Amino acid sequence: MKASTQVYTGKVIMTGQEYYIKPFVFDREYTLKLIAYKESEIKENDIITFIPGDDKTAVYKNTVTHTDTALADLYAIIEKNKITIPYPEEVMNETEIIVNHPHIDDPGLTELRDKPFITIDNKDSRDLDQALYIEKKDSNFHIYYALADGAFYIRPGTSLFAEALKRGTSYYFPGFSVPMLPQELSEGIVSLNPDVDRRAFVFFMEMDSAGEIRDYRCFQARIHSRAKLSYDEVQYYYDQPEKSSLRETGFTPVLDLLKTVGEIRIQKAGRMNRVQFRREESMISCSEDGSSFLISLDIRNDCSRYNEQLSLMCNMVGAQFLVRDKHPEVQGIYRVHQGPEEEELAELSMTIDDILESHGISDPNWRWNKQEETLADYIDRLYTLRGNDRLIEALERQVLISMRRSMFSSDAGEHYALAVNPYSRFSSPMREIVGIFLHKEALEKLGVLTPNPVNQDKELREKVILAGNRSRNLQKIIEQQVIEYAAERLFSHELTLPEEKRTRYTATILGIKATRLYVRLDSPPIELKVYTKDMENHLHRPLDFYKNRLACKKTNTVLFKPGDKQILYVEAYRENRWRLVPDY
Repeated sequence: MKASTQVYTGKVIMTGQEYYIKPFVFDREYTLKLIAYKESEIKENDIITFIPGDDKTAVYKNTVTHTDTALADLYAIIEKNKITIPYPEEVMNETEIIVNHPHIDDPGLTELRDKPFITIDNKDSRDLDQALYIEKKDSNFHIYYALADGAFYIRPGTSLFAEALKRGTSYYFPGFSVPMLPQELSEGIVSLNPDVDRRAFVFFMEMDSAGEIRDYRCFQARIHSRAKLSYDEVQYYYDQPEKSSLRETGFTPVLDLLKTVGEIRIQKAGRMNRVQFRREESMISCSEDGSSFLISLDIRNDCSRYNEQLSLMCNMVGAQFLVRDKHPEVQGIYRVHQGPEEEELAELSMTIDDILESHGISDPNWRWNKQEETLADYIDRLYTLRGNDRLIEALERQVLISMRRSMFSSDAGEHYALAVNPYSRFSSPMREIVGIFLHKEALEKLGVLTPNPVNQDKELREKVILAGNRSRNLQKIIEQQVIEYAAERLFSHELTLPEEKRTRYTATILGIKATRLYVRLDSPPIELKVYTKDMENHLHRPLDFYKNRLACKKTNTVLFKPGDKQILYVEAYRENRWRLVPDY
């Protein structure tokens, strides 16, 4: 496990007639001479794994992917954003100590191994930082939400904490991740894996039949998860219980109660005027051999929404715990989301009216009456309308882009989209440095850990906030770059065909600016930009932008508006962009 035996990842380069490897390490870029390989195993620009040898050499271990594959594109994104994969030697040394001495038998832990906890996550998830158990007590629900005890293992002043602070978060790519913590921790001794004892930081919440939290507390415990479940297999149990293998297990009652609690909380969210989007998002994955991208539509099922409600509850009561009986030694971090200003809401209302006018729709059910209803009420009503799904998607997008991005802050404040104040982020204690810091502060408030000097802790908190916001922004950049690489692989083949034989892509116009249209293809379901300049060149006519639509400048005929169906094809690749144009 030491750095000398840690498996590294890097890109093969050639110098003269010899192969070298450039490790994915970016704070001190260097190359190593590659040894112990066969000529048939590698070529230049391949991504491989290796073990560092002596005298600036690297011992070949395995080929991750050859050059010019979709998987190689993902590693190009890693390189472009300078995301380091291996860990420093001192980090791996500390990791080895933790693995050998995990302190799971700590007598101070509350014993909860008798309760059938389960984890529910994506099918391919391996870093399991949340487990749940629910039981009914009279008319109330007792909810135990167990989180990986990351703060116990990752302490300020250690190399592990410093490395986690530098990374900020785990970065997720189609099919794999670059974890914030070494896999021996994030997928091993800290992860809430099934059929093994684990330390956990538990939020106990007592909820009544109306969805109100009547009591809560948090504490460290020892749990034993009974199963690692996926959203899809739990949803299959909900949909067809008589056919599901989960029908008669020791944790089946927990699944039933999760559905009940989830539905109660979702109904309560509606009463709280929480904006609840039902967006369908693109999911990009790699083929099994890594050669190509697979693009599908990710439609969240009910199980995912129920599980999300428990996470939201945990983060809400966690924030309340931080601000309760305020103490100067407790340095909270909060997730704040500033709502749109009044003038922004007025502009949104006008945009909705403009789009509906362009479609000739006068039915008041489609309009947002800003004086009489909230955005949450409008969105809920929008989803009940029938007959024009593309228009609903475009209107939903206008509401979505009116929302500002949420941020980590040292000040407790409103989270507009969730309609709560305050809100924090306890639920990712292995994947985010913010989670580790918050758990540390909670343990200090409980008297389990000794607080650092206040000024020192405040300074550390600011570094954690910066790292948290920076890394979340970087994850967004990564997701956009994945779409760009996927589009490149999708469209590059098109240019080898005559124009009349190129694929015609059906798409929805989601929004329009003066210089571009934002569209989503039906299949594959990815979002792209179509540029006004390219449209003008293709149509041989100038276009005029006004009232959220594009019209022919000479005739004033509206040609493009949000909610329209368009048929597009790839005409060319110029000026570092794909030129998509309408098929007429």
